[in-house]
Amino acid sequence: MKVINASEVRGANGLVIKYDQKRVSYKKNSYSTAMNVEFVLNPVTLLLYVDTLDSWYPPHQDEQMSGLEKKMIIDSVAKALDLLKIKYEIVLQ
Repeated sequence: MKVINASEVRGANGLVIKYDQKRVSYKKNSYSTAMNVEFVLNPVTLLLYVDTLDSWYPPHQDEQMSGLEKKMIIDSVAKALDLLKIKYEIVLQ
């Protein structure tokens, strides 16, 4: 993975991970999805709400996202945030 700017990382095979104050988006080839996030200030931390990661965006919205795919996405997002030096916490609800 390679840092593109302060909020974007790109990797092999068309992988793009971006974040803003409301979500982290994940795209690889024609598959894309996102999870909701929230910044907290004390200490500054990005909270990742992984339970909001539940489906693919069109044109793959009818395909089921497997548990293994979710884990790979969460792992990729964590690696990207580490590269961006963003402190984060995974929230399971």
